[in-house]
Amino acid sequence: MKHYLINIALLGGGILLGWIFFYHPQETLETDHSEHEHTSEIWTCSMHPQIRKNEPGDCPICGMDLIPQSDQSNESSLVLEMTDEAVKLSNIQTAVVSDQFSVNNSLKISGKLVSNEEYTTNLVTQFSGRIERLFVSYTGEEIRKGQKIAVIYSPELITAQQELLEAEKLKNSNPAFVEAAKNKLRYWKITEDQIDHVITSKQIQENFVIYASHTGVVTNKKVVVGDHLKAGDALFEITNLSSLWAVFDVYESDISNIREGGKIAFVPEAYPNERFETQVSFINPIVDPTTRTIEIRANVENSSGKLKPEMFIDGEVNTSKSDLAFESSPLLVPKTAVLWTGTRSIVYVKVQDTDIPSFEYREVEIGEAVGEEYVVIDGLYLGDEVVTNGAFVIDAAAQLNNQSSMMNRKITSNNENQADGNGQVEFSENIPIVLEQQLTFLVDDYLTMKNALIESKPLNVKGAAQKMYESLKNIQKDLIKGEPKTFLIEQVDNIKAHKDQLMSESLDNQRKAFDPVSKAVENLIRSFDLGDNTYFLQRCPMANGGVGATWISTEEKIKNPYFGDRMLGCGSTIEKLGS
Repeated sequence: MKHYLINIALLGGGILLGWIFFYHPQETLETDHSEHEHTSEIWTCSMHPQIRKNEPGDCPICGMDLIPQSDQSNESSLVLEMTDEAVKLSNIQTAVVSDQFSVNNSLKISGKLVSNEEYTTNLVTQFSGRIERLFVSYTGEEIRKGQKIAVIYSPELITAQQELLEAEKLKNSNPAFVEAAKNKLRYWKITEDQIDHVITSKQIQENFVIYASHTGVVTNKKVVVGDHLKAGDALFEITNLSSLWAVFDVYESDISNIREGGKIAFVPEAYPNERFETQVSFINPIVDPTTRTIEIRANVENSSGKLKPEMFIDGEVNTSKSDLAFESSPLLVPKTAVLWTGTRSIVYVKVQDTDIPSFEYREVEIGEAVGEEYVVIDGLYLGDEVVTNGAFVIDAAAQLNNQSSMMNRKITSNNENQADGNGQVEFSENIPIVLEQQLTFLVDDYLTMKNALIESKPLNVKGAAQKMYESLKNIQKDLIKGEPKTFLIEQVDNIKAHKDQLMSESLDNQRKAFDPVSKAVENLIRSFDLGDNTYFLQRCPMANGGVGATWISTEEKIKNPYFGDRMLGCGSTIEKLGS
């Protein structure tokens, strides 16, 4: 018992001495303060900056580890900050704005081979009659000049032969009659041998052989045995395939760089290891109103017969940069750096001399296309470093972070208009009922297109998009004035900017364009009263390579237009729009 008391006394004394020598109130206060700071630290996702939590964990959207939010946050709505990890994952690439043309001065185009119309002809009969026999049986058969192609019975020829034989009896007294009778037969393309045979045999031939006047392949057989023909009627359409046309469709934005005589190289899909070279021989003066493309073509020598009409080809045409006239050396920006939003164009410029990777939203004005670059008119300066790959990722992150982006210019509200929680203006004034109906029709066409994407049917998407763009033409923007009108025009232009992708019949291209179009439709629904219509704003976090994308629906049940049957139920309803 005595030993226990001694041990307790020694333990108590040790604790007392430790308290005397090591206890410091100030350190305790600092420790508590540090712990308080740790508990108040904000954790966010490098790819989805809208995610903010008070403790570490996983991003609920992409599953990445959350990271502490930087204390060096930039307050500018035009500058988006990203972590080094996010930049690497997004594969952000940049290029410097220059006044020198890039080495690659060619434009990639696609097309096909077609028959050369200059080498297409009809084999016709020069006199009326009935076909007794055909020596050409089917389409695709090759015909040589001088070859027998048909036998025809012709009462006109019988009469003409009788006239020749009667004139032959009077040739000593009136030789002109003989020559006139021969010329009549020659006019009908009867050969000298055939005429001489009639005179020598003194017998009238009831049937005459028709010979081919050209060499080629039968592309259209127009008659059968027993048909009655009039002079000038065609028996066959033939095409000489020793020369073909290579026909390409070029977007109107690129046509200014192409000249007649410019070199074209192409590779047929049938012969991927063979390269053919030719020159531009014709540029169509008319723009296709549906595809907004211009047809160019080139003559292709094909004496070997290896190339066939309707073969698909991938081409590359030299853009005549040396022929373009500028008052001074223009600034050039790569096409991949420019995000189109209708009347505006946007690039993201890397902010220099910062510890945190930062990218500035910049509205620019661009001019004509020069190969794979655009001429810069305003908004960029020599030496600016622009994002050429990953700009859409940056823009999506900026939008989710409620910063300036393609679909959110931070429009300032005035006394009459108030911005909602998404930075979007709601116009309090009532729009005319006619305009309300026109916008409702536009949304209906958009919904039809959305349903076609859900079904993964690109042709139906194209048809719905065509109808939507027809509805765009019917919107009477002059029915409203001021800021509402400006805003309406901008959203309409945003939708127009993605027409080529939606009309491409490529499901991947259509789905890429569907997101920005959806944002423009969302802006219209938010900003204008469309009657009693109710819509749901829905979002898939997996679309756009994990960045996420939204769409509008009339039902709350999720049907994903970005993946269709592959992930039909992926997504969630974010918000109810309208009434």
